Amino acid sequence: LAGAQIGEQIAQIGTQVYQRQQAEQRREAEEARQFANELQVIEGRNRLDAKQRDYLHDTNTGVYATRRGKDAMGLPEEVDAEFEKAVSEIGESMTTPEQKLGWARVVQQERTQTQLEVRRFVDKEIQVYTANETQARVANGIASTIRMSTTPDSNGHVDPSRGLGELNQTIADSLQPRVSWSMVWQVLHGRKTSERVLSEAWKLSA
Repeated sequence: LAGAQIGEQIAQIGTQVYQRQQAEQRREAEEARQFANELQVIEGRNRLDAKQRDYLHDTNTGVYATRRGKDAMGLPEEVDAEFEKAVSEIGESMTTPEQKLGWARVVQQERTQTQLEVRRFVDKEIQVYTANETQARVANGIASTIRMSTTPDSNGHVDPSRGLGELNQTIADSLQPRVSWSMVWQVLHGRKTSERVLSEAWKLSA
């Protein structure tokens, strides 16, 4: 009887050891599975970052280097399309539900960040382009006013104010401050550049 009890105890101990071993193996397997899922998502994110870095930031071929000024218009839609193409291609490597869920979270975060970044870039480029175009129009207007104000009319009269109205209309159309004849005179006599005159007109209107 005593021997049977000892044998039963030994069997119970063996069963407990086996159960603990099995539990440990399941835990390790689950940790390995989770690690593999996380690693796959991380690798996908790295691939997406590399694609975005080349497409957007490459100093020679990236859109931030090649699409400046008015050429930046339309970029949000183009970048969105390129982004979706990249995430679709990378997403094919996500095979488990956990990987797909993790990838969806990465995509959402990266999409929002990229869209915000691109729209800020486009806004800045359009502002710079608009400012340059306005400055060019005003500079041309000043040059035209100088020509008109120093050219005698059919009666041989020289009117310093000729062309000033047209100039200020051009400026008004661009929502810019008005330029006075004294400012044009300073450009005419080489005292100031048209760019400086425009800058001073801005300050006076503030």
